[in-house]
Amino acid sequence: MRLIPPRQVKPFVINNKTDAVDAQTICEVVRRPTTRFVQVKSVEQQNISALHRVRERYVGNRTALVNQIRGLLQEEGVVFPQGITHIRNDLSTILSDESTNLSGTLRILIGNLLGELRMWDEKIKEIEENLKLMAKADPNCTRLLKIPGVGLLTATAVVAHFGDAKQFKNGRQFAACLGLTPREYSSGGKQKLLGISKRGNTYIRKLLIQGARMLCIWWGRTIATPDQWRKLWLQQVIHRRGKFVAAVGQANKTARIIWNVLAKGVEYSMALP
Repeated sequence: MRLIPPRQVKPFVINNKTDAVDAQTICEVVRRPTTRFVQVKSVEQQNISALHRVRERYVGNRTALVNQIRGLLQEEGVVFPQGITHIRNDLSTILSDESTNLSGTLRILIGNLLGELRMWDEKIKEIEENLKLMAKADPNCTRLLKIPGVGLLTATAVVAHFGDAKQFKNGRQFAACLGLTPREYSSGGKQKLLGISKRGNTYIRKLLIQGARMLCIWWGRTIATPDQWRKLWLQQVIHRRGKFVAAVGQANKTARIIWNVLAKGVEYSMALP
């Protein structure tokens, strides 16, 4: 059995959409030499993907809850700095402080919301513990965790979505699948490159870019690292194009390294492109 991405079939549907037209279109697309097929996921990959989707929903619920707490307290003149850590550390102190002009009803309400926040933290931590156990049992995840800028979430999400990544010919195809390569709008022999295409899995692309941003901060502070030449390249890009463009460029490099590690079954090395 082979799976075809719907976006490759849709352009060949002519006029009305019927079951007969769909079958004819699929038969036409499957015979084309340029058709790319989707790798069938195993049960383990589906389980990891389910954990990531549930965790993402938990994080969204927690963020909405923190914003609500911040908004309710701001109406009473209690303003928290940005970051969820300040809510966790200082909210209990503020609720117990009698000098704040908070009514009894609001104190009880905020206290209940604080308990709900701790509940979401526990749920997210439980899912991350399950992901750690799955990552230890998977050799691909173990190898990916050695790459700078790749953490637990990135490693497990990539393995769950792409497996061994052997469906791609090279690292550039893998990066293009994640939308980390420039869009092209060329005509008349004149090449015009735009921003990144943002195709493919948005969640994995977000994780890669966030990991690249941490590298921009870490390598910007560290005096010497084993990947000294990569650090120098990243610093030059930051100086020339800015930290945001540099983060996307580093995410592209990280994606290519991930493909080398997965498709070739090798350990991470500083010599990888």
